Amino acid sequence: MKHFAILFLSLITNFIYSQEEYPTIGSKWTFEIVDGSIGGGHAYIKYGTKQILDTVNTNGKRVYYWGYLDSMYLENGKMFFWDNGLKSYEMNYDFNSTTNYEIKYFDISRRNVQIAKVKVDSIYNTILFLDTIQTQLLRISNNGSYPDDAAFIVYKNIGASKYDVRLHLGYGLQDNQFNDKLRCFKSNSISYNFQTYPCDSVWFSRGSINTFGTEQNLLTLNPNPTSDLIHISGTEKDLAFILYDLQGKKISSGMTINREINIPYSGVFILKFHLDKGYVMKKVVRI
Repeated sequence: MKHFAILFLSLITNFIYSQEEYPTIGSKWTFEIVDGSIGGGHAYIKYGTKQILDTVNTNGKRVYYWGYLDSMYLENGKMFFWDNGLKSYEMNYDFNSTTNYEIKYFDISRRNVQIAKVKVDSIYNTILFLDTIQTQLLRISNNGSYPDDAAFIVYKNIGASKYDVRLHLGYGLQDNQFNDKLRCFKSNSISYNFQTYPCDSVWFSRGSINTFGTEQNLLTLNPNPTSDLIHISGTEKDLAFILYDLQGKKISSGMTINREINIPYSGVFILKFHLDKGYVMKKVVRI
């Protein structure tokens, strides 16, 4: 009986760790999509999939293709993704790293090359039934899409827990649909559901969620005619923000102070606030 228990434990252990597989043709990621295009604060909560359609061996590397100009490869515990702006594969994830590393990327909004600074905040295991997935919590500054030191959860050989398989770098104001959290990943013999509902769930949210988050309709900008400050009403807390000009160039970023933001000079700007469930953008005119 003792030997049977040891054998059973060994089989379970082997089963758990055998689940760490590389993707292959047919591997599929399912992301939640919050579509607020219908307006009125309403949204369709639906899903979208991303599936590997082909693999090609090039220069000793197996490259996985989701589609034209959308591909990746894995090498020595790292994931590299094709950057169409740079015309090269760039590393997004280093699962062997325990400290810091850098990511080169082309910033779509600023139209230039940027270097994101990645700090590995922690490494832990995500447990899904009998499966164990190595997970990193990354904090990324100069990421081109969110306030500095934005946090990203990343699963080994799977990718990010939000927005896309690769890191969401350099998108600025060019997000037009809110790809939200990773729901599911399926490849070969493994099938992970990271949420508490089926991968293909669809529902309608009335007046509470939209593309820009749950607080969107509550925020109001109140200019001060005697200063360069604007006051934000509709919230009791300070918010992370990014101020852009109309060409998508970042003017400033940080946290509001006493729910106020400095608009440094005359012009038309876009303010991007980061909320608990997403973000909201507001147009600002300083005369």
